[in-house]
Amino acid sequence: MRGVARRIDRRRFLGMVAAAGAAGVMAAASSKASALGFDAERETMLPPGVGWRLDPAKTDEFDGGFLDTAKWVKEYRNDPMTQVKFADENAQVSDGLLRLRLGRNPSGKGPVHSGVVRSRFVIGADSYTEVRAKMTGTEANADSVIRHSGADVQHIGRAHGPLDDGFHIYGLERRAGKVVLYIDGKPYRSYRDPVEAADPKPLVMYVREINEKKRINAGALPMDMFVDHVRVYTA
Repeated sequence: MRGVARRIDRRRFLGMVAAAGAAGVMAAASSKASALGFDAERETMLPPGVGWRLDPAKTDEFDGGFLDTAKWVKEYRNDPMTQVKFADENAQVSDGLLRLRLGRNPSGKGPVHSGVVRSRFVIGADSYTEVRAKMTGTEANADSVIRHSGADVQHIGRAHGPLDDGFHIYGLERRAGKVVLYIDGKPYRSYRDPVEAADPKPLVMYVREINEKKRINAGALPMDMFVDHVRVYTA
């Protein structure tokens, strides 16, 4: 019953946000926080000074017990040089979370398996993307990755860690020709690049090795990245 109540409250939250508009986003977040018992300040952290509007078509609370295939596919390019192969069974939704697992190959041979999801939708200019996630540590020579575009536009677990102590908010703002990356509402990198700021790209999330020349420590597996929500806002 607790899980059912949580899903109902999340659906109610999205409805409240859609009805409230930009001015009511934080109020709706506070109502959701009261219902679910967590800190609203850590649940939604929008960059100030902009009238952000939630885009429900590009937002997922992962509450249905299965991956929404209208929004996501379990595939991304497999690099032949990597130790990791993406496998469908390593990306699962349950208990209101998306779990991306880095684990041993069931056969005991060959590459390590990892979960990956790539959005069917793309995100371009005048947007803020928020991912609330718990990233893995580095014990297995592995990293969680939230990839928004190229190598310069992504959040990587080890870069500002350790971040596996709990859930954190990973944000990306692309607006006015600038790219700004946030963790827990605080900008940690920004630069001007009109192409990166505007070029529509899918959102990709996965777990893979840190260093292709260093073997993954199988003894530290499995390792999980958990995603609580993805929310996309437009200015």
